[in-house]
Amino acid sequence: MSRRPHSRFLTILAFLALAGRLAAQAPGATPRRIDETKRLALTPEEKAWVAAHPRIRVHNEKDWPPFNYFEHGAPRGLSIDYMNILAERIGLDVQYITGPSWGEFLRMLRDKKLDVMLNIVKTPDREKYVLYTEPYARNPNIIVSAQAKPFRTIQALKGHSVAIPRGKGLGGGPSAHSGAQ
Repeated sequence: MSRRPHSRFLTILAFLALAGRLAAQAPGATPRRIDETKRLALTPEEKAWVAAHPRIRVHNEKDWPPFNYFEHGAPRGLSIDYMNILAERIGLDVQYITGPSWGEFLRMLRDKKLDVMLNIVKTPDREKYVLYTEPYARNPNIIVSAQAKPFRTIQALKGHSVAIPRGKGLGGGPSAHSGAQ
C-alpha cells in the first residue's frame, strides 16, 4: 500500500462533499472523536494503513477562500471542513501545514513531507507523484482581460503575455502552459 493516504479516503471525501453531509463543528477545527457507529466501514487493508499512519499532514493555503484559507488563527474553508469530516469518520488526526508557497507545498508532497494536498489540479507532471480522486468541486479557469480588448478563447491569447501564478496548473488548459511551473 502507498505511503500516502489511500485514494479511497479522498474518494469518500468527494462523496461527502457532494452529499452535503456537514458535521456540526467549527470550520477548520481539529476533528473530534465520534461515536464508533458513525465511522466509515474500512477494509482490513485500510484499517492497517490508518493504524500505521494515525496522523496525516495536510496543506492549508493562506488565501484561497472559500475553499482553503487561514483566518483567526485556524485553517478554514470548504475543503478544510470536508477534510475534517473525513478524518473524523475514518479516525485520523490532521496536522494542517500553513505558510509555504504553492511551489513549496508541491515540493513537500513530492518529497513525502506532506500527505494530502487539497484543491490540486491534475497535470501530467503531477501525476508522476500524486494520487488523484474524482473532484468534489468544479472550479473552471477563466480569462480576465480588459473590456476594450476581450480575449474570449485560449487561442486568442497566442502571441500575448499571460500571467499564471508559479506552480499553479490549469488542468486540461492550453498546451502553451505546459512549460510553466
